[in-house]
Amino acid sequence: MSTRLKVLAWNLNHRTSEKAIPSAVAELLSRLDVDVALFNEFVDGPTRGAFRDQLSELGYVHQHVSVGPAGCNLVFAASRVSISAGDLAPPAMDEWAIAGCLHIRVDGTEIEIMGLRVPAYEPAMDQRVYREQLNAVLCSLEGRNAVVAGDFNENPFELAGDPWAPTTRFHGAPMFTV
Repeated sequence: MSTRLKVLAWNLNHRTSEKAIPSAVAELLSRLDVDVALFNEFVDGPTRGAFRDQLSELGYVHQHVSVGPAGCNLVFAASRVSISAGDLAPPAMDEWAIAGCLHIRVDGTEIEIMGLRVPAYEPAMDQRVYREQLNAVLCSLEGRNAVVAGDFNENPFELAGDPWAPTTRFHGAPMFTV
C-alpha cells in the first residue's frame, strides 16, 4: 500500500440533532477519490445505517466513530484503507471534548490520523483549559507521522497575525503546520 493518502475533513453542521445526511455527501466523497473521510458534527443514531451502507458500497468499508453520549457532536471516520482505533486519549475536559476527538491508525503503516471537532466553550477560562489539554495531546504526536484535521473552531491564521499567509504554525503545537 502507498503511504500517501488523501484525507478529507467535512463538518456536517448537525450540531446536536440527527438531521438527514443527503446521499450527495457520499457521492461527492467518491468523486473526490478520498482515502479517508472525517465527518465532524456527526450525530449518530438509528437513521445513520443508510449513510453507512452507502459509504460501504462506495468502498468506505472501514468505519469508526468517536465515543460520546446521545446528541453529542461526534467524529466519524470512513475509509477505503484498513484503519484501527488509535491509542491517544482525547482532551478529557468533559463529554464534548471526548466526543470531539477520534484517533485512528492506518493499518500496515505508521500513519496516524486525528479527527477533531473543537467545542465552542464559553467562558474564556473553559476555552483556555480545553486548549491546554488539546495542545498536550497534539504535542504528544511530535515525531509521529500524524495528520490532524477537522473543525478547530478558530482561524489559526488570524491567531498568527497574518490571515493571508499560505501556511502557519498551529498555536500551542508548533510542530503542526496549517
